[in-house]
Amino acid sequence: MIVAILKTSPLFSSFPTEALEELVQKAMQVTVPAAGYIIRAGESNDSLWLVLEGDVVIRDSLPGGLELNLVRLKVGDLCGEISFADSLPASASVVALSTAKLLRFPFREMKEFFSDRPACHVAFLEQLVAICARRLRHANEEVRKGFLASLELH
Repeated sequence: MIVAILKTSPLFSSFPTEALEELVQKAMQVTVPAAGYIIRAGESNDSLWLVLEGDVVIRDSLPGGLELNLVRLKVGDLCGEISFADSLPASASVVALSTAKLLRFPFREMKEFFSDRPACHVAFLEQLVAICARRLRHANEEVRKGFLASLELH
């Protein structure tokens, strides 16, 4: 079942089934209670996370204590990939809205896995760059819309 879910992710869809089976063996299944944090903004994150079940959101904190849900994740979605790419603290929080089951892939284990599979590593990185580029384009569009909307108010 988990391999089938991984196959739906662009980051892993081109991997051979036997490679995915081995990668899953390096992962840990984690249950997070409702309102529990999977990743906290500003804190170190050492894992890539795959949503297996439950409602999970990527959330940002705004001035005044407001919270903004940026993206609702569904089964098969991943989070933590930005920290995987840049090794910096998390840029946003990931929170379970209901009890959620996730698969945790420690970066150390993933890097070890990729050391023996350069073709998988290249495919993973190509998809990671494409995902980040789409998100950046979307963010740019949202900033542009917000800027234009602020001009209309004046």
